[in-house]
Amino acid sequence: MVSISWEARLGSMVRYRPNLEGARRRGYSAQIVRCEAYRELAWRGAPFHLPALAWGEHWFCVEASAEGTVFEHGEYFGGLLLIALPKAFFTRIAAEYEAFNLALKARAESTTVETLAAP
Repeated sequence: MVSISWEARLGSMVRYRPNLEGARRRGYSAQIVRCEAYRELAWRGAPFHLPALAWGEHWFCVEASAEGTVFEHGEYFGGLLLIALPKAFFTRIAAEYEAFNLALKARAESTTVETLAAP
């Protein structure tokens, strides 16, 4: 991920510029569709703002466990173009987001809720 900006508020916009290998670098925007402090964050976007054609949702969930913080994440894709796009397209996108997710997972699982809530 090259850059990302957002405000943790339901309905706000997320603007990001992924670094997809072999692709032209361009910006994307998505809307936060789920936002629960210290628990869940998800945003959904569609190219050209046409969700009927294609959309993607990126989500994160955090839970406390006896072993510490558990971080889960993933993506959902949908729309009519889903059946027309080659599998390589999704493989490339998934690899880029996985690097982003793993870095965020390491940070989240090394942090406690008490640390996050500290002033």
